[in-house]
Amino acid sequence: MAPETTAKQLQELLGTENTPLLLDVREDHEYQISHIPGCTHIPLHALLADPMAIEEYKDRSIVVYCRSGVRSLTAATFLSQNGFSSVSNLKGGITEWKNDVDPTIAVG
Repeated sequence: MAPETTAKQLQELLGTENTPLLLDVREDHEYQISHIPGCTHIPLHALLADPMAIEEYKDRSIVVYCRSGVRSLTAATFLSQNGFSSVSNLKGGITEWKNDVDPTIAVG
């Protein structure tokens, strides 16, 4: 199981020299409704089919998120098992981001 990062912890990391790759694994229609600024979007099914689509980030810190943290936990565990060195799951997903960091964002 991949480690978890809270929304507050992620907020502190963004914009620093330790900014992780923020990976949104929700479906296209969810991403179109809203997303955390600066994220990379690859739906879970596409990531599972081709994890090497983000191979350039293999040695970089990655925080994966979805709506509530379930799909992103699957993705984070999968990436860890495929050689990505520092992957964590955004606990509670974009829902927790809305609750703890940005109440103006739509969850989708």
